[in-house]
Amino acid sequence: MVRKMRRIVVISVLALFGLFSCTQKTEKNDTLREKENTEEVIAHGSIDTLSISDTLINKGRVTMQQILESFRYCKETAENDLQCKYFISKAIDDYFGVKDFMVNGDYLNFEDILFAVKSNSKWKSLGMAKSQASLDEAQRIANNGKPVLAIHTGSKFGHVVIVMPGKLEKAMSWGNLNCPQVASFFMVQDYESFVDKSIAFAWSSPEGIELFARE
Repeated sequence: MVRKMRRIVVISVLALFGLFSCTQKTEKNDTLREKENTEEVIAHGSIDTLSISDTLINKGRVTMQQILESFRYCKETAENDLQCKYFISKAIDDYFGVKDFMVNGDYLNFEDILFAVKSNSKWKSLGMAKSQASLDEAQRIANNGKPVLAIHTGSKFGHVVIVMPGKLEKAMSWGNLNCPQVASFFMVQDYESFVDKSIAFAWSSPEGIELFARE
């Protein structure tokens, strides 16, 4: 009787171990399948911006849509249009975990980002946005989960946008260049901020727009 009970216990333990192993294997296969599906979506250019960024870039952090809502709240509660000038620096940190635009615990205002980028060896220029090759490279790097910025270098107070993962789309206002989607946080009330529109909605032309990517 005792020997029979021992046999039952051993069989139960082995069955439980087998179930645990199968569960682990299933979870691992699901993770690999999710990664493969994500890479396939990127390769074919058919992609949903927010879902891919959650998967590959900022998993465990906030989404760009949540960052946009936070920015809107900042503007709604601000005493003037300039009070949220630091927000693009904060967005880059929140989304990518990159603190390049923070000095002594404070985020830089948007007009100081260009100087910070050019002073940091981790950031490289991809060229001007009027070049299709530069836009292609910017999209490729963004799809790999790296921070990519477009900055109006032709202006003293250059607007800064974040290039989002996704696929290039033709923009007639940009001379039919294939353009990426961007996240744009406008400080003034007259312009609508967004996180899922073409870069052509941030600027009417590519003149003076330079692209930068972080290693």
